[in-house]
Amino acid sequence: MYDPEIREKTIQSLKKSGTHPRVLGGNGRGLTKGQKLLLSWLGRGWWPELVIPTEISAPDVPTNYKVDIANIWYGIAIEVDGGSHKGAAARAEDARKDAFLKSKGWSVLRFRNKEVLTETERVKAEILSLISRSKETIITLPGMS
Repeated sequence: MYDPEIREKTIQSLKKSGTHPRVLGGNGRGLTKGQKLLLSWLGRGWWPELVIPTEISAPDVPTNYKVDIANIWYGIAIEVDGGSHKGAAARAEDARKDAFLKSKGWSVLRFRNKEVLTETERVKAEILSLISRSKETIITLPGMS
């Protein structure tokens, strides 16, 4: 719902009917269990929900992307995806986000929340493998000196 007119009509219609849409995703709702688990294991140097400005002014490009877990020294972004990432549109947006991050020097790992919780050792091994292959990159974000 990028069109403000359609968005407003939808909001008004929902208010009139007394219906409240189910909110998907973790954005603004705190960290997921998977994110918390990974952060507790990863330790210092990893930031949850790091905001990365796109510095692109275009109607179809967001002003920033939020990475679930990031390490700017290694340039590693970890995404922990819930059920809202299953649809074709969400997968396309995820691919666009990954491509943007990679163009800025980030390595991106993407796991399903369920994977993190049930296949923790495999997920850890994949992260450790990427860390061992990464040289210290040090990503500089806009506004940081």
